[in-house]
Amino acid sequence: TPGTLTIQAGTVLKGAGSATADYLVVNPGSRIYAEGNPDAPIIFTGPTETSGSWAGVFIAGRAVVNTAGTPGGTVPFEADPAIIFGGNLPNDNSGTLRCVQIRHAGRTIAPNAELNCLTLGGVGAGTTLEYIQCHNGTDDAFEWFGGTVNGKWLVNYATVDDMFDTDFGYQGKNQWVLGISN
Repeated sequence: TPGTLTIQAGTVLKGAGSATADYLVVNPGSRIYAEGNPDAPIIFTGPTETSGSWAGVFIAGRAVVNTAGTPGGTVPFEADPAIIFGGNLPNDNSGTLRCVQIRHAGRTIAPNAELNCLTLGGVGAGTTLEYIQCHNGTDDAFEWFGGTVNGKWLVNYATVDDMFDTDFGYQGKNQWVLGISN
């Protein structure tokens, strides 16, 4: 059942960091409203300041992915086949992430099946992504699997793999992005 998750500015959410994948999922049709501000960002982190101490944030939307068997079709996520995303709604709205930090995230489930700091599957252009920082991630910082979502002011520091990665025919635009390796 679609729902809405609202997170207040200044909130710190900690993953448990269990041996299995521990991550936050926003399913297709649901929305997250995580709107921090410069003085009180919203922080998603793991139980320790160790890279990969939890698995990150996944937003699954209903915008187009080019790997679906039919136009407007859906696909399962490589790291968790229970998460189905994609569709035919290019302006789908999965909510807002603004003034957010995602720290110490990422998890390899199997070869070529990873969770990233911020994973975006089929997320539509009605979603807002602004002022997001990924820090000390195990896999990619930002990865788009299809979709049409745009982003502004995306920053990454100290991620093991790609800083910005796109797959499945991502069609959005990003402005003011910065990636720094350590």
